[in-house]
Amino acid sequence: MNIRIRYFASLREIVGQSEEVVMVHEGGSAADVCALLLERYPRLQSVMDRCIYAVNHRYVTPETVLHDDDELVFIPPMGGGEPFKAGFFSGGDVGLGVGPCGCPCSSPLAVVLVKGMKGFLCDH
Repeated sequence: MNIRIRYFASLREIVGQSEEVVMVHEGGSAADVCALLLERYPRLQSVMDRCIYAVNHRYVTPETVLHDDDELVFIPPMGGGEPFKAGFFSGGDVGLGVGPCGCPCSSPLAVVLVKGMKGFLCDH
């Protein structure tokens, strides 16, 4: 199945592109895609360990099963971050909003509030 990957910030710098489509076996998970990308781009390791995952504009765990034509985004930490842990999104740790430029840009993931830290993802 085809999965569209979008890259932001340091991920985009490492892979040299803002998006790509990868082929994943039926029933593959977000973690499977992460492993595939780490094989292609080993320099991603230090960043991917601290990313949070989103599929089709919803936060998910790495174990989330993907479907054909899903959009997967690995959201790098802004100003630090911790390794991803299952259940990380409970209790209002994460919120969405508008980017620092005042627009949602091309992603509804413009502002991410993670454990009380504000970070920005903006295409500008």
